[in-house]
Amino acid sequence: MKWQDTETNCQFIRGLGINTIKTRGHQIQSMSNSKAKMLPKQSCWTCKRRKIGCDRATPSCYNCIRTQRKCLGYGLQLLWPDRHDGRRRKRDPAEHRPPTTLSKSVHYGKYFLNISLSDVDIAVSKSDGHILVDLFQQRPQCSLTLHGPFLDHEGMLLGYYENVISSMISTTQVQNGFCSTLLPMALSSQDTSALALLNAMMAVAMIHYSNSISDAISFKLKAIQNLSQSLRTGRRSICTSTSQVQLAAVMMLCVYDVFDRKEHNWHIHLNGAKEIIRRQRFTDTPGSSSDFLLTWWLYHDVLAAFNHPSCRLNESPGSVSTSALYAFSGDKSFVSAPILTSSLLTLAQIVGSLGCSVEVLEIIDKINMMRLHSAHDCLSTSTLRRCDLAIKLYNIRQLLAPIESSDGLRAHRILAIAELYRLATLLYLQRVHPIAEDDFTRPVYVQQALGVLKSLDVATSPWPVFVIACEVDEQDRVSILHTLDRMDNVRSIGNIKVLRYVIESIWKQQDFRSIGKAGQRVDWLQFVECDVPVPWFV
Repeated sequence: MKWQDTETNCQFIRGLGINTIKTRGHQIQSMSNSKAKMLPKQSCWTCKRRKIGCDRATPSCYNCIRTQRKCLGYGLQLLWPDRHDGRRRKRDPAEHRPPTTLSKSVHYGKYFLNISLSDVDIAVSKSDGHILVDLFQQRPQCSLTLHGPFLDHEGMLLGYYENVISSMISTTQVQNGFCSTLLPMALSSQDTSALALLNAMMAVAMIHYSNSISDAISFKLKAIQNLSQSLRTGRRSICTSTSQVQLAAVMMLCVYDVFDRKEHNWHIHLNGAKEIIRRQRFTDTPGSSSDFLLTWWLYHDVLAAFNHPSCRLNESPGSVSTSALYAFSGDKSFVSAPILTSSLLTLAQIVGSLGCSVEVLEIIDKINMMRLHSAHDCLSTSTLRRCDLAIKLYNIRQLLAPIESSDGLRAHRILAIAELYRLATLLYLQRVHPIAEDDFTRPVYVQQALGVLKSLDVATSPWPVFVIACEVDEQDRVSILHTLDRMDNVRSIGNIKVLRYVIESIWKQQDFRSIGKAGQRVDWLQFVECDVPVPWFV
């Protein structure tokens, strides 16, 4: 069929479908307008890089589809103009310099410093010492089991003490008084003082072996009962050897309090040991046993004054602590009979129960006294005293006993721990009495100390680790946390967990209080003082 009249056909079509045609045209026009509105305003990133026009089709432009290229889309992108295209001035390429840190990259992201509401409260109130006060809460008394599972295994516990505990709490092994001096004392007789020492040793071995306070508390209570009976009988007629065993038993109870982080009687036992020394120091005869016991007690006493310097306020110049330290240095004016003999022990020799020489311990004690009297001494006097102690620390030489030098690896470890004490003492001195030059020397000492920590498989001494941790920069905190992890995993002593909590709390307060104070460091000493001495740095 053919249409002869074109005009007639057009009229016929217009007459039939005019509304439809108009409607379709409106739909097509509306679709074109909406499509134009949906088009991106700029070219895709691929066409921009090719410097050609783009049809701006979505989700991929037809130019990229036709040329089989990946369309990079139309969204925002971060660009670094590292390639010169001739349109802009050429710039030097950007160089990425990651922060230097001593910690291995494998430890990055393993540790977090979590902030709690109590940390914010302490920072806002700017209170001092609350970090330790909150920790020092009397725990509920442990309930005793009716049938202790290890009460018939004294031999096993003594073997564990000899092979594990004694080597753990002494840096030297050949001249290890925790084994060579204390075991004969505990096993040589059946009197109450020896039984007290024996049960205290087994209590320490039990809490470390089983990690159970209920198992260890039975031995501890026996030790306290035996010691109480020994102290009640014949105080004035007591012989020298008995007083030494009593002192050893009290000090072993102090060691138990170090292992049990929830025990808060350390300062009571330490004061008891001081009273025994004060009562018997004029009648004791010098010897290796007296040397070991006195250095053992001095270590605890000096570190007790570290977090509680005011405990020395009521001490006279001839007090027990002062007399003992002067006896070490050869000045016998404070004691009628020497407690220690220079032939048995010299100032420079490294002592296993200390981890350092007696001379370094004496300097730590003098710095404690500087803190105590800093508010009353004139500035020139304090500065002269600080310079004198600093010169001693610069020139000090800590010597290894010849008998300990046979094992090269062990000798290196003993010397490294002693050097750690020296560096920590220097940092402690700078914190107690700062001067302008400390800003240049402190980072050097910190990096040297971190290098020593890295050379040690496991750090054995909490006090130097604590001082170094309080002085490190933020990028070195991971290294300290890794050191604390190794200490906790290998040694598993209760005060290490508390030490970590204190260090992290001090870091958080340093971060809070340094906001808006660029270049200023918060004095961490304000956070370590407590109402009573605590064993968390021993």
